[in-house]
Amino acid sequence: PLYTEVIARQGFDAVVVDQQHGTGEVVPLLQAIDAARDAAGNAPLAVVRIEELSDGAIAKALDAGAAALICPMINSVEECEAFVRATKFPPAGHRSYGPHRAALGWEGSR
Repeated sequence: PLYTEVIARQGFDAVVVDQQHGTGEVVPLLQAIDAARDAAGNAPLAVVRIEELSDGAIAKALDAGAAALICPMINSVEECEAFVRATKFPPAGHRSYGPHRAALGWEGSR
């Protein structure tokens, strides 16, 4: 989180939190997103690179408050469509509703 906050204070438009090559655990993800939001001035968007194309990884990042996602290893139109469906609530997709911190109304969570 400390490095995320330092990077976030440099004036970039976004900070990428890498869950693919990291531990993929939710607590460090939450801390990194908080650190980006706590940056002085205009806080950058917290972008999360999820660990894999899975509904669970997508929901975890979005429920944590990610403003955007990067999904690795999408190699077909079908995989891309599955990714997009997993990010949207019905009827446009199949993301489940979890009343977690994303529901608190932070700008990046809508």
